[in-house]
Amino acid sequence: MYYLFGLGNPGKEFEQTAHNIGTAMMKTFWDENHGFFSDKREDSNRKRDIAVGRLCEKEVTAIFSHSFMNTSGTCVSDVEHPEKLMVIYDDIDLAFGEVKVSFNRGDGGHNGVKDIVKVLGTKEFIRIRVGVAPTDWFGNPRKPKGKDAVSNYLTKRKLSKRYGMKYPEIYRRVEDIVLEILRNDRQSAMNKFN
Repeated sequence: MYYLFGLGNPGKEFEQTAHNIGTAMMKTFWDENHGFFSDKREDSNRKRDIAVGRLCEKEVTAIFSHSFMNTSGTCVSDVEHPEKLMVIYDDIDLAFGEVKVSFNRGDGGHNGVKDIVKVLGTKEFIRIRVGVAPTDWFGNPRKPKGKDAVSNYLTKRKLSKRYGMKYPEIYRRVEDIVLEILRNDRQSAMNKFN
């Protein structure tokens, strides 16, 4: 059994912000693939909806968070094989639109990832990191500077139309990574997409 989970915050005020790109990816994933899954089922104890299905001949549980970022671990607290958990989330250290896949890393200062590590008691899960840093004219990441600048950028500013236009391309890359992991394995995805 594989698990697919996107990080974000609930509520209208967080929609279309950089910090919610993981939940946005899950919404698009569901819109395009729900025919392969059972209906979503609410699990209020773990603050999530879940649906079970099959993709690439593998069983997959799709997890949709109703939890705030800092308590994301609640949503995956019953995962028995963390090494098969794929977590999609924003990475302020990567240029907007860049997507990397990794395994068994630190949290990089990301509070959602930090809580998952704490709840599961391990760093051994798959990360699909979506770059959200603004870029200069050459495409290099420019992390916001100043007190509260990163936090405000991630949670309070809506993504611009320029970045919104890149969303379909970013989603396709994330989906390709997920499918590569399911068809082959995480190492194959890291070799192919990093």
